[in-house]
Amino acid sequence: QGRPVVTDLVQVASVAPQAGIVMAAALSTRSDHPVSGAIAEYWSANSAGWPMPAVERVEAIPGRGIQALLDGRRLMLGNHRFIEEANACSPTTEAALERLESEGKTTVILAHDGAAVAVIAVADPVRETSREAIVSLHGLDVRTVMLSGDNPRTASEVGALVGIDDVRGGLLPEQKLEAMSELVRAYG
Repeated sequence: QGRPVVTDLVQVASVAPQAGIVMAAALSTRSDHPVSGAIAEYWSANSAGWPMPAVERVEAIPGRGIQALLDGRRLMLGNHRFIEEANACSPTTEAALERLESEGKTTVILAHDGAAVAVIAVADPVRETSREAIVSLHGLDVRTVMLSGDNPRTASEVGALVGIDDVRGGLLPEQKLEAMSELVRAYG
């Protein structure tokens, strides 16, 4: 529907209950990504006056997430790949990701000072007309393909829900471009 909302906030480290969403909001309010927008809205509706910390050296990493410095320490908000590359995942983080992704939710991880702090799940309900549109395209012998930066499990759940023929998840922006070139060569 194009209106993602936060559905779950799972603390994976012992921090104050509001710390995860406050730190996530400090980054998400600096990004125009739809998932960041959902996190910023969640913080705004649930902040109860918690002050947002100031972050410095904010940097967006395309296809991965956003990072900055908070009190001189690295603060990261991004996808599994981004946090894993920083060696900040833990068994607790992996278990939370497994559960949330199996429910078809988009997940982002908040890490601070080299350790995961929270896993945030976001969902964007599928439009009621999406399945009907895919059925109509199939009736015209159109092969449907979904290229997504979302994790492969969530992408597969959504693709299956609406009946898409070929679902590819976990793609970086340049991988989406490569896939498009491949599809144009194959199908014109």
